[in-house]
Amino acid sequence: MANPNPEEAIKFIFAEIRERLLCFEYIKNGSLDRYIKDELRGLEWHTRYQIIKGICNGLDYLHHEKGIIHRDLKPPNILVDDLMVPKITDFGISKLLDGATHAVTSNSAISIGYTAPEFIHHGVVSFKSDIYSLGVIIMELVSGRKGNPDINNIRPYPWELLEFDKLELNFPFEKNKQIPCLLELTNVTDGYAAFHIQKGGMLEYFVEPDKGVVPAGSKCNVIVTLQPRKAAPCDTMCKDEFIVRCAAVNQGITAEYIHEDMFNKKSGKLVDEVTLTVVI
Repeated sequence: MANPNPEEAIKFIFAEIRERLLCFEYIKNGSLDRYIKDELRGLEWHTRYQIIKGICNGLDYLHHEKGIIHRDLKPPNILVDDLMVPKITDFGISKLLDGATHAVTSNSAISIGYTAPEFIHHGVVSFKSDIYSLGVIIMELVSGRKGNPDINNIRPYPWELLEFDKLELNFPFEKNKQIPCLLELTNVTDGYAAFHIQKGGMLEYFVEPDKGVVPAGSKCNVIVTLQPRKAAPCDTMCKDEFIVRCAAVNQGITAEYIHEDMFNKKSGKLVDEVTLTVVI
């Protein structure tokens, strides 16, 4: 039988315990410090520039829009996402100036190498403190290492066989047109070097030549052509890459005799492997 008084069937439930949750974006690429390596290793110059620009934009927002001094800006506190876009994190010792130009703090927490001298000696913090830290980060990104670079130990490229004029293949997209990109390989060794280019990803390319032999002191031009498309690819389709395998070979070897076993590191010969990313 139905309840004659519907109001008696209504129950009110009140939460006895309230919980506050913090939700964060998951950044799987980790922090910037894992990408700062030896001179000219690691990130392509285009990527380094974009990271520097992103950090500058983030600091500009903190300083001019929010009046906040980060106070602990360093590579471990900068995360990078799948597109290598930087995210400034860890505001545990940040300072709100609230209209002032500087402040004096007794908080002695510092990150050695990234802290401005006026704070170390006098405890003074200002927007310039973050700019000092930014300058150190830029030096590390440009030189590819922490501390002062050893100019007597800088190699133009981190490979032993062939040098590459770029690590990113840039294709300025045009609708329904073939888009070529020139890649220059240089052999600076005293011997012969074979290469084989393997493509991976969702887009269609034509590579000419995709394999060959470069004599000592010579160059080889490779044309990578993005095939015509009706529309620009979406972000999920722009993660294509090319794997270039190189191996030391004997004089007289020609392109038709290049095979996979040449690039086996267990063969005892010098072998390199380089990844080229695609930017559209």
